[in-house]
Amino acid sequence: MTSTPPPTAAAVADQFGRTAKRLGRAFDEALAAHGVTTPRARVLGHVATSGPLRLNAVATEVGISQGTASELVEALVRDGFLTRAADPTDRRATLLSATDRGAASAAEWRRRYEQAAADLVAPLDDDERRTLVALLVKLDRG
Repeated sequence: MTSTPPPTAAAVADQFGRTAKRLGRAFDEALAAHGVTTPRARVLGHVATSGPLRLNAVATEVGISQGTASELVEALVRDGFLTRAADPTDRRATLLSATDRGAASAAEWRRRYEQAAADLVAPLDDDERRTLVALLVKLDRG
């Protein structure tokens, strides 16, 4: 009886990367149909669900530099997805909020992400999904 050796750590990491890229591509394609990029969708989604927020909070919570956040926010304001308003607790600061259009778009983009994720994990049954999540959590905790 011959047993197959377990995959190397590099093989596991490579497969994980390919799968993550597949999900990212599917989401990017779904968003492209609406003329938006994944980074813009992430910023808008965070502001729509957690706002009003200062720019530095958006950058920190989304995991991007403040300069990148500033560029993305500028485009989202220009396109009517976000608004800026004075922070009542600090007149030097600005708060970002989603417009009605922005909130509706963020909800639609979230639905598209959830569909792309559902398509990706469709081959797995419920127990396999639970196991996968448990393993990913274990890896995340290092």
